[in-house]
This record gives sequence, C-alpha cells and structure tokens, in this order.
Amino acid sequence: MIEQLLSPHQINSAPLQAHIRPQQVGACGYGFGGSVALELLRRSHLVTAASGSTNYLASQKWASPCEQPQLLIQSPANPGLSPIFKRARKRAYLYTTPQLTPAKLTTLSRSFFAASFAYQPFNFAQLF
Repeated sequence: MIEQLLSPHQINSAPLQAHIRPQQVGACGYGFGGSVALELLRRSHLVTAASGSTNYLASQKWASPCEQPQLLIQSPANPGLSPIFKRARKRAYLYTTPQLTPAKLTTLSRSFFAASFAYQPFNFAQLF
C-alpha cells in the first residue's frame, strides 16, 4: 500500500505523498497484528522500525539477526520474544509487562518510533 501511495504515477495520492516520510515508516501491532508488524520489518524495504506485542512469530527469517529498530513487547507468562531479542544485532528493545493496555502500547510505540527515527536510544524506563 505504501509503495502504491509513493509511486509517482499515483496522481490521486499526491495530497497524501506530502505527509509521508519514506525514511520514517513504522509498523505497530498487537497479537497477530504484532506478528505482522514485525514480519513487515523483515520483508519490506520501506518499513524502517516496528513495534509488536505478540507471543508468536512463525517466519524462519527470525532465525537470523535483524538490524532494524524493533520494540518487542511480551507478557511474563509467554516470553516467546526473548530469543528474537537475543539474536538482534542492535537497536532492539524487549519490554515485558503483565498487563498491556491500548494506552500503554500507544505510549510505548509512539516514543519508540520518535527515538528510532531520530537515531537516538530508546529509554522506556522514563515513560512510566
């Protein structure tokens, strides 16, 4: 979808193109959406950072390290993202919380994307 919006042949999307920074496209999701967001980070050259709260990633691509910024959010009951975090090369953050509310996910993701796009370290400890 982003590729279509950014295509110079898409005349109807010209008003939207002015608001999209191709170097700062992030994906965020919860549950299966978190898996999709993290998978987009691995598969799309346009997604430069991802935040995902999930306990399941099926892709074999996660067996190799990821260098793009990623925020992995998991519950202590299902710490399935810990191995992915351990394989990450840089700019990966693992946040474990017993209860993730939509407001907390939004706050975490918004701050993470702001830090990632500014090439700064992300410090989630000062958020809560």
